[in-house]
Amino acid sequence: MNIVLWIGNESNQRALANKIHNKLPIAALVTESRKTKPKLTLNKILGKVAEKLFLSSISNAWVSLKAYYDKNYPSYPDVKRLDVENINNEEVLNFTKSLDPDIIIV
Repeated sequence: MNIVLWIGNESNQRALANKIHNKLPIAALVTESRKTKPKLTLNKILGKVAEKLFLSSISNAWVSLKAYYDKNYPSYPDVKRLDVENINNEEVLNFTKSLDPDIIIV
């Protein structure tokens, strides 16, 4: 089976790629590394403050989990990889089509 993953470029996505690859070898990865930062609005600032005040245990668990992934999955599987700023572009489409995948996991 020819599998292509379209994923973000974060530690949790790297762990996912490795876990899938260990069960069913993947042919290639497309990773999205956004260079533009989202705008910081008052609602986002208030949301972050509320998260720290009322949901700190969830936030701490997520930070710990990402640290675990960084330690245990330091790199992506050794397969073809395309890293783009926006996964919704023609380059991704052409790269994926050239691989003739049976399945694309997003």
